[in-house]
Amino acid sequence: MVPGKSYKPEDLLRAAWRRRVMIAVPIILSAIGAAMWSVTQPNEYRSETTLLVVPPSGAGSIMAGTEVVPLEDRLYTIRQQVVSHARLVELAESAGLYQDWRKAHPTGDVADRMRRDVNIEIVKGNPRRVDGNFFKISFVSTNPQTAAMVTNRLADLFVRENAVDRENAAKTTAAFIETQLTEARAKLEEHESKIEAYRERYAPEMPSTMASNMEALRRTETQLQNLESALSADRGQRLSLESMIAAAQVPVAPGAAAAPRRSSDLSSASIGAQLDAAKSDLKAFELQLTAEHPDVIRARRRIQELEERARAEGVPQSADGLVLSPAEIERRERLQQLRAQLTGLDQQIADKERNVPRLRQTMAMYQARLDATPRHEAEFTALTRDHATLQSVYQKLLTSRESAGIATKLEAEQSERFKVIEPAKVPTSPFRPDRQQWVLLGALFGLGLGVGLATLFEYLDSSLRTDVDVHAALGMPVLAMIPVMHTTGELTGRRTVRAAASALFVTLMVSALAYMW
Repeated sequence: MVPGKSYKPEDLLRAAWRRRVMIAVPIILSAIGAAMWSVTQPNEYRSETTLLVVPPSGAGSIMAGTEVVPLEDRLYTIRQQVVSHARLVELAESAGLYQDWRKAHPTGDVADRMRRDVNIEIVKGNPRRVDGNFFKISFVSTNPQTAAMVTNRLADLFVRENAVDRENAAKTTAAFIETQLTEARAKLEEHESKIEAYRERYAPEMPSTMASNMEALRRTETQLQNLESALSADRGQRLSLESMIAAAQVPVAPGAAAAPRRSSDLSSASIGAQLDAAKSDLKAFELQLTAEHPDVIRARRRIQELEERARAEGVPQSADGLVLSPAEIERRERLQQLRAQLTGLDQQIADKERNVPRLRQTMAMYQARLDATPRHEAEFTALTRDHATLQSVYQKLLTSRESAGIATKLEAEQSERFKVIEPAKVPTSPFRPDRQQWVLLGALFGLGLGVGLATLFEYLDSSLRTDVDVHAALGMPVLAMIPVMHTTGELTGRRTVRAAASALFVTLMVSALAYMW
């Protein structure tokens, strides 16, 4: 690089031309090296097959029991089953795969090696105007016939595993629904038992008995009011009886007029009247006469005869043995009747007083039932709502079980399945290595290396080649330039060397390309 010189694009082009050999040689050598390396690599052939995902038929729409899984997830699941260790080892041994690799890697896992050569690609679209998604399965092998054979066997495994997987999915779904149905039935029966127990326990307080409880409460309240009114009347009547009894307890004065009596009482009444008259006469005689007077003695004898007669005829007498007057008899009978009425009235009052607490307790019971009705209504509503939810779940599970049963029967014939539409063919050209790509990459690498070397040498070169370089480096004008003079022999030698180098380059490139293709 000349100090102080400003390089222009044409200066860079001239420098590249001067270093053309330095740039070309790495390109040629790198391209030849890449070509030779790619030649040493074994040819690998890829064979692929296309499988169509055939959707269910019209009858398959009722197969709600089978779970709908995205194609990507299903392929991933089936791929894990197909490329399992046991399957791949069996397939590799039956197809005689990786014989050389097994010798070089005696402890290696053939299944892992084979998984790297299996590829699954999902393609969205309608290949060959067939509806549905499709995917491709490919396998890479050093033998084209082996690649096609293994690819077809993998496709067959995918088709069979999908059928088995769909059938197992339907059976698993049916079993799961049956389990859920059993649990739902148990919960429903348990809940129905709770509802029945609740209804039996709180039957008098349920909303259905609210009207009857209100009617019973009104009826009991009316009975209580009537009973209290009757009790108040009885208490007033008792006061009247007590007054009448108090008045009837005053004895009747002798000679008092008696109330009319029945015919059965006339004999006893006449004896009593005669006895009263005789006693009145005796008192009058005793006031006027002495005790020994014949009239007094006659009156006493008369009284004695009448008393004996009264005793003989059963005429009532007083406690001291005296015969009672009709008025006194009537008073005593009246007093006895009043006392009997008072006793009966007291019994009635006691009975009614005992009924009052009972009726009040009955009213409290009905009122408590009415007060508890809203709470039980809310609780029972919650129970019935949960029962309705469980019933709905149970009915849905019943429907799902029926659908799952139909799905299990139709799965083998009308389910979504895989169909091979393009069987694997024997490849005619290798899949890798891509030798053209390797040569191109080698040439690009050589170009970078050559440009780097040319840039480095140009940077280290401080030669002055033009008057501009001299003026830029020394700051002095150039007065004259003497060109380099080559002899005829030198020119001929250079031409010969260039021609030989060109011929060698062309020969090597043609040979390499011919070997690769």
